[in-house]
Amino acid sequence: MIWNYLHIITENLIFYLKEGKMKLIGSIPIMMVAALFISQAVGEEEMVTREEFDKLKAELSDLKAKISPDKSYPVPTAAGEDPGAERHIFGEHWDEGLHFESKDGDFDMRVGGRVHVDGSFFNVDDGLKEAIAEIPNNDQVKSGWEIRHPRIYLKGRIYKRFLYKVQYTFSDDTIGDAYIGATAVPVLGTVILGKAARAFGNDPGPSSNYTLFMEYANTIIFGAGKQMGLAAGSPVLDGRASWATQIFQFVDGKGVRTEDNYNLNLRLTGLPWYREKGREMFHLGTSYSFRSSTDDYRLHAKPENHLAPYFVDTGDIAIKNANLFNVEAACVQGPFSLEGEFYTSLVDREDDLSNLNFYGFYAQSSFILTGESRGEQYVTAYGEFDSPLRPIHDLDFEEGTWGAWELAARYSYLHLNDNDIRGGILGDLTLGLNWQFNPNVRWMLNYIHSHRNGAGDADIIATRLAVNI
Repeated sequence: MIWNYLHIITENLIFYLKEGKMKLIGSIPIMMVAALFISQAVGEEEMVTREEFDKLKAELSDLKAKISPDKSYPVPTAAGEDPGAERHIFGEHWDEGLHFESKDGDFDMRVGGRVHVDGSFFNVDDGLKEAIAEIPNNDQVKSGWEIRHPRIYLKGRIYKRFLYKVQYTFSDDTIGDAYIGATAVPVLGTVILGKAARAFGNDPGPSSNYTLFMEYANTIIFGAGKQMGLAAGSPVLDGRASWATQIFQFVDGKGVRTEDNYNLNLRLTGLPWYREKGREMFHLGTSYSFRSSTDDYRLHAKPENHLAPYFVDTGDIAIKNANLFNVEAACVQGPFSLEGEFYTSLVDREDDLSNLNFYGFYAQSSFILTGESRGEQYVTAYGEFDSPLRPIHDLDFEEGTWGAWELAARYSYLHLNDNDIRGGILGDLTLGLNWQFNPNVRWMLNYIHSHRNGAGDADIIATRLAVNI
């Protein structure tokens, strides 16, 4: 019988230790009662009946319930803080990336990043190699592998209305997007201050995680890239159109300005038709950019491959300003898509030299063999294909599903010759095969045939395995 009492004491002692040190104080009366009964049992064990033992056990259970009615504890508060003050409790979840969100929805944060493992292999004519070698500070043609876009970022919202993002690229030790902003600002919509790429053409608005090809079209050289400034924009007409503007200064990879002048971007987009969440849609857009730079103006381009050297280059041009214009269009019909853009740069030179006109365009098309639609990647809030392709069935060998398969083709053209500037004329034909395992992982294969007028051809085979969260 003694061992029965000891069992009860041990069981309750463990319970109170689990409850915490403060509960141990409350267990003292129970221990005293139990010790009294044990002492009686030791002295005269035969006098303790089964009925008395069951009664003791019931009394111990009642005492335990009174001392610890439940297992909930108040969250400790700081000195002077109202114990009833509102607290934001966060929970994490996965939605094509790691999210942390408060239960009331006022705060959210996303931690993400990307790694693209690229390989490129070149076959270049001797004449083109000679032309490449004449471009100052140019790289040599060299096949190989690289880690492209190794980035990590943190972004989110504060009290629903305020937003932020900071992004770091490991490969070149630079800051990508880095801004603070607010949404639902009267008249202006979303406003951000910081470093970002905004408001000129469709490229490079979409993330490199979602592009049809490993690299943007060569016409991306007309854009300003990610620069420091104030940007604003908003969807209008129930999401059937959008506008955006940005006033910016040029900065280096660390976010430090490289010149004092201010520049301007403007962009308008519209959707004459948009059905079935973008499976049937037609997009139109136009952009304008004013560059007031007093620094030298330079346009140079690679054959849509990052490991390649520059194939065309205007060299440095002393300018007063430049006016750039863009028109864009895209059509999606189920699994088929067709897109294109035209860019021109009108350059006003210093020293009464004749003005210059450089231009370029691209057209690209895709067909998704597994039935998904590129229109589902379209973001109506700002008129770009800037979300992941989500396979109908993710890659799963056990289930016998194979993700999404996509074929793509693009032709792009750059004309950088005008008056005494002979930057070169470049045409690139790119064929692509994309295998989207799931919204976060994909494999890409590109074949590029590049031709520079008067110099020769290059053939490039490139591949990428990409992960983004």
